[in-house]
Order: sequence, then C-alpha cells, then structure tokens
Amino acid sequence: LDGKEIEIPQLRIYSDGSFEIVGGTIPVPSNFTLNLGPVEIGISGVNFGSYQQEYEGEMRKYNFFGFDGALGLGPLGFEARGKGMQYYYTVDDDPANGKPKHSYFRIQTIEVDITIPGSATPEAATAIINGYLSIPQPGESKEYSGGVSLKLPKAKIAGSAEMRLSPKDPAFIVDASIELPKPIPLASTGLGIYGFRGLLGYRYVAEKEAVGLTSGDDTWYEYYTYPPRGVDISKFSGPDQTRDYNNPISVGAGATLATAFDDGIVISARLFLLLSLPSVFLLEGKASILSKRLGLDDNREPPFFAFIAYGDNSIEVGMGADFSLPQSNGWIIDLYANVEAGFFFKKPSAWYVNFGTKDQPISAKLLTLFTAQSYL
Repeated sequence: LDGKEIEIPQLRIYSDGSFEIVGGTIPVPSNFTLNLGPVEIGISGVNFGSYQQEYEGEMRKYNFFGFDGALGLGPLGFEARGKGMQYYYTVDDDPANGKPKHSYFRIQTIEVDITIPGSATPEAATAIINGYLSIPQPGESKEYSGGVSLKLPKAKIAGSAEMRLSPKDPAFIVDASIELPKPIPLASTGLGIYGFRGLLGYRYVAEKEAVGLTSGDDTWYEYYTYPPRGVDISKFSGPDQTRDYNNPISVGAGATLATAFDDGIVISARLFLLLSLPSVFLLEGKASILSKRLGLDDNREPPFFAFIAYGDNSIEVGMGADFSLPQSNGWIIDLYANVEAGFFFKKPSAWYVNFGTKDQPISAKLLTLFTAQSYL
C-alpha cells in the first residue's frame, strides 16, 4: 500500500475464530490508490461480508472482500472501472471430509471509456468509445448484459448497441442504432432521415410485469412512462418469465427524422415501432423543436411525446409536452400538458380519458391550460 493506511472502524471477532467488519463497509480515503507499476488503480470503496454457495456438491461458507475501482492509463485516454470486484475464500475448510480450500475472484460489472487521442476534448476527439459488461452472479443469475457506444465526432458518425443474453436457455435481445453523417432526404418534405434503430429479441418480451406492474390493474401508459421513458431493453421480461409463452419474439424498428436544411434545429423526431409477442404492439414518437437535433443515443428527454399501445385486450393512447421557451427560464412559454385515454375490449362500457397538468399552477405566458378528468 506504499505507506497508506485504511482504518477499520469496528471489528468483531468470535470465539470460533471467525470475524466481521461491523457495518460491512470500510471507509476509503478519497486519494487512495494501489500502485501496480505502470498503472494505478484508484480504489473508491472496500467492503467485507459472508456468502454461501454450492461447490463440488457441498454447500460451502465463504467470506469475501470487495472493492470498486478505476484503472487509468493516462495519455492513452483509456479508463476501465470495475463494480462489484470481489475476492471469495472458504472459511469451513475440512479436506479430510471433502471440503478443500477454495477461492476465486469475480467482477460484477466492467465499464470502459476510451478517448482517442486521450488529451482531446469530446468535440475534437477522433473516436470516443464507452462500454460495459455485467457478469451474472454464480448460482443466482444466468444472464449477461452489456452495451457499447461509438462516436466519431469529426466524421459525425455514431452508433450503439445493447444486449441481454442468457446462453443456457438460449435467449437474447439486441437493441442497436446508427446515426448518419448526412441525412437521407425525403422528397418534397424538407425532412431527412438521420439515423436508424433496430431491436430483435427471442424469449424477451415487453410486458408490464417487467417493471413491477400487473396486466389486470395497470395501464400501458404507466409502463411507457416508467423510467426510462419509452422502449428500453431493461423493461423486458426474460426467459424465466416467458418460458411458457408460445413464440416469445420481439421485433422493433425506428428512425430519426429532422429538418434537413438546418441540421434539425426547427424540428427533430424519433419514431419507433415495436411488436412484442404475445403482449403488445406499440408505436412511439418523441420530438423536439427549436433546439439541437435529437440523436439516437441522446440522453435528453424530448419535450414532446406520443404513443399508441395495443395489448392485453385494450388500446391506449397518450401524449404529452414539457416545453419551455427559452429553455432556461420559459419567459415566453412554459408548457406542461398530459393526455391519456384507453378502451378495453372485454369491457366495452369501460374507458377513460385523462387531461392533466403539473400539481402546481402553470405559469404560461401565451397559453392557459386546464385540468379535467372523466371516467365511465
């Protein structure tokens, strides 16, 4: 540790020789690093605990030390982070009775950031690569998940892909997108296609239960607005939940459209269509006006959205807006509106329409909004 110290705030030792760190976590100084010669690992947290799992037909007891950290390689612009890095070792060793000593090291999540060249700003970089990989916990999960995004700022090209994979089932879902350097013009419209998105999944299904909702009591609007809003592979049920479904397949396609003459400043929109059998057919659209064009991997939540969902013997529509002009203070317009409606085929006398605003009164300079609600 090169002279550095880690204080253990409270240690409990038992008569049988076992011990524990009270609270399970050891505070780490903000500047704590491990020097490994050409590189340094910055440690952000250390923890200690116990664990049980089956090994060679025997249920074994383990202790583990875990830490989160980052590995930097300076001028190369490469940084790797590990979350849930843990070293496990057995504490019930008894070789004479079939319990040999066993230890192993595992990493729950690996994250990688690469900037080429390393000293460049995001706008001046030749390439920016971000990626992550989550590895399943032995004995608890069979699913790998990961993603990668690539940006070439100078060439104005970007792409990304996310995936969930359960090899033993087998089951998978892939969500990939690419953004083009120049738009594909749509004749006589003034619009162009700036990017494409595609989704393909087998034994992964978009359904309300995937986010803790229920088909009988909750709506597709609640599913759609559950974070992150829209269609996201984190909101799909996996093979353990869809094992009894017939042909559980998900297919999706989308595109980014925007005004071609100003690089999408006047208006830009993301459209996506999803067919996830046997649960839902969903069409969504998100739009932005008078602002920077929406990208396929843009983290900004667009101010306008609309969707149509057909599933669970119902059809639902929704739309909303959260728009300010200027964006910083809404001095001209400060608009928030929300509309949702649903019709249920098995109960034709049951339908609903909601109009809503924020809980607090709207401060709209050019508009006056109202709140109403109707149920039958």
